[in-house]
Amino acid sequence: MAIIAILGAINVVLVRRVIIFNQYSGLVDSLEEVKKGTYSNKYQCLDFSSDLQKKLKKQGIDSRISIVEPEGKNNELHAVVSILIEPQTGKAVSYKTVDSCTSESGKLVCEKGIVEDENVYVANRIEKE
Repeated sequence: MAIIAILGAINVVLVRRVIIFNQYSGLVDSLEEVKKGTYSNKYQCLDFSSDLQKKLKKQGIDSRISIVEPEGKNNELHAVVSILIEPQTGKAVSYKTVDSCTSESGKLVCEKGIVEDENVYVANRIEKE
């Protein structure tokens, strides 16, 4: 009986993983296809990001190319691809960005200020440093 229960639990876990894989297979397929490109003087981060964005769009996944400055590398810019994920459903979404934040020591550190002990971000109520 215990073996049947264990096998049932394993089956549930495997089914969940298959569902998750199917949900994100377009993202994985797009990334794997673009990763085959070789970086050179003629194909760099912006080319990679542009190709990935096009592949994602074909899969129905909205994304943005962001130009970032890697930490510790002053005046060195890099292109990355950003995908917005709705945390309640895990689905890729297309929303207008009104602020950008990172999580640091239990706080949301945003361009418009810091949010502490708040579950809902309200832009016009954010505390300024």
